[in-house]
Amino acid sequence: MQITKVQEQKNGYLVNDSIFVPNAQDNSDYQAVQKWIADGGVVEAFDVLAEAKLTKIAKLKANRNVALGKPYDACKAYEWDKPEIEENEVYFEFSVEATGIQLTEPNTIIFGASLGSIIKYSCTIIEGENRREGYIILDQAVAQNISSHLADRGTQYVAYANDKEVEINACTTIEEINLINIEF
Repeated sequence: MQITKVQEQKNGYLVNDSIFVPNAQDNSDYQAVQKWIADGGVVEAFDVLAEAKLTKIAKLKANRNVALGKPYDACKAYEWDKPEIEENEVYFEFSVEATGIQLTEPNTIIFGASLGSIIKYSCTIIEGENRREGYIILDQAVAQNISSHLADRGTQYVAYANDKEVEINACTTIEEINLINIEF
């Protein structure tokens, strides 16, 4: 291995910007790095600030993805059993979690209802603090409401994450990074 550049890492070295060499005495690459250093090679110091930024940004994106995966629970529709009764309008959760089955994927359900299909949607019905399983009528108006909300939520969460990422990258100390709130 021809060594031209070595950067210190948490548990080893990054050689030539592409090969990670662990701190292991019996590793032949580690021995080559040690010889390169003994022959006058200069190791670039570990960038703690850059590592802290990358870690914070990774947590930010994970939080964003969790927030995007939460069900939409401000939906209103009529329960399947008695759609003609005005008092039968309820709040329900619309799950955005992928099912792996084309017919039950959230986007497929919304698409079908937006085309005019009336769908008997199995969901969690919300009654104040109580929740129960039931069915609602997912029609075109409800589907459009859900679709619009999810698009707005996605745009808002992505913009928030992008703004926070810019803020994190502008930090000059780890303390500044730690002060940035990345909760959704």
